Amino acid sequence: MAARITVDDDARAATGKPTSTWRLRTDLRIGSESARQIRHLLPTRHPDPPLIA
Repeated sequence: MAARITVDDDARAATGKPTSTWRLRTDLRIGSESARQIRHLLPTRHPDPPLIA
């Protein structure tokens, strides 16, 4: 689990966006379905800030 979080934190620090499915697959050496499942769960760690009008 820590590696997944590290990959996401690094991507967010560099781009301000969550990590891509491709990056998860490549860095963690996992399949596409596993990467999609992880990618789907990542926004729950860093919800988007509310929009201020």
